[in-house]
Amino acid sequence: MKYKKSTVKVVLLLITCCLIVLCGGIACYMIKQNSKHSTFGGFGAIMVAYIVFFISAFLKIKAQFTQTIELNDKIVFYDSGSELFIQYSEIEKLSYSGTKFVPMSEIMTIHSKDKKIYIDFNFLEYRKIWAEIINECQKRNIDCKIDDKLIMRVCRNA
Repeated sequence: MKYKKSTVKVVLLLITCCLIVLCGGIACYMIKQNSKHSTFGGFGAIMVAYIVFFISAFLKIKAQFTQTIELNDKIVFYDSGSELFIQYSEIEKLSYSGTKFVPMSEIMTIHSKDKKIYIDFNFLEYRKIWAEIINECQKRNIDCKIDDKLIMRVCRNA
């Protein structure tokens, strides 16, 4: 089964990033206008930091448009033209981070010896993907450690 990222969620994430940068720029401008000194130093440094943040965030968000995950006899993660394969027998641990009470914070991480795959809230039906991976790991890999918070989050369907 192949799963893609939600375009709507990724676009909303991009808009949120833009609004954060815009609000920061407006705040910096207001601080500069109220400043008694006409130096550019502090204001310029903050604006450069905001520009760097925006460019790096924009590139990361843009890359999410092409991310897909395929679940068959192995997990295949496609990201910007590259493929990452993990066999269920290679998975050492499934962990959960974030909380359902904080928007855009939930992530499941699949750990193997030298690879990690992050399945976040931006995937369509992300909890269904989590449940499928947990079930397959319990069937195919008895040694896999599964985070209790992840099991509670998926099983309670909350």
